[in-house]
Amino acid sequence: MIFKRLRTAFFALAIVSMAGLNAQNLNVLEKGGTQTSLSIHNIRSLIFQSENLNINLRVGPPVSFMLSNLRNLTFSPLTGIEDPIPPAAAQLQIFPNPVQDILNINLNSDDNLTYEAKIFTIDGRVVLSQRLVNNTELHTLTVSSLEKGLYYLVLSNSKQIQSAKFFKN
Repeated sequence: MIFKRLRTAFFALAIVSMAGLNAQNLNVLEKGGTQTSLSIHNIRSLIFQSENLNINLRVGPPVSFMLSNLRNLTFSPLTGIEDPIPPAAAQLQIFPNPVQDILNINLNSDDNLTYEAKIFTIDGRVVLSQRLVNNTELHTLTVSSLEKGLYYLVLSNSKQIQSAKFFKN
C-alpha cells in the first residue's frame, strides 16, 4: 500500500513537472522521526525495489529506505508550479468536470496542428490515446469505458504540451 502511494505521488510530480517544478531538496521523514534531506540536483535516480526506496546519488554512496518505515516524502522549499501560459491566455479547456461519458476539449487555438490526446491513470498507465486535428475548436473524447477516478489528459503537438486533470464519475 505504501509503495503504491509513493509511486502515485512520484508519478503525479512527474506530470506536473512538465509545467516547471521548483524544488531544491527531497526530504524523507521516517516513522521514528529521522529526517534526511537530499539535494534534488544530487539525485541520479529513485528506484522502488523489493519494498525499498533506493536513491542513487551523483556524488556519494546510494541511500536506501524501507518503505514500511517511511512516514512521508516532501520537497522544500515548498514546491511551486509555474504555469507557462497565464490563466487568461490558457488554451486548453475541458468540460464537464467531473465527466460521465463525453469529455469536451476546447483548444481555442488558431493553428491547424494535429494533437495527440492521451489519458493517463493516476499510476501512469495510458488508458486512451487519440489524434485530434485542430480544424475545429471543440473536440470530444468518449470516456464512458473508464473506471471512476482521477485522470490526466495530456495534449501534445510539435510545438507544446498541455495537461489537465479531470474526475470520471
